Amino acid sequence: MTNKVRAYRNWEEQFDDETSEWFWTEIVGKAVAVGLAISLPMFGFGAIVAPEGVSRWEGGAAATVAGHAFLWDHAGKATMFVAGAIENAMDNGSSETN
Repeated sequence: MTNKVRAYRNWEEQFDDETSEWFWTEIVGKAVAVGLAISLPMFGFGAIVAPEGVSRWEGGAAATVAGHAFLWDHAGKATMFVAGAIENAMDNGSSETN
């Protein structure tokens, strides 16, 4: 809660301010939390199992990069699969030739 009073010149200014505040608190805040929840365990695992002669920082970073590459590769494939299914459903047979 804020102790400040915000005065806007018009509805557009108020909308822009409230939308910006919503984006930074709801979207960015949750994205950072999810990103940390995914990345920190990967980094920790890589740091723990880093072979001798490899910095734990480098081991953690390498594991995080490999983990994200794996996740984003599979997320991309899933997105393409779902997009194809949606495209077929939305086409509804309209592109078939008689």
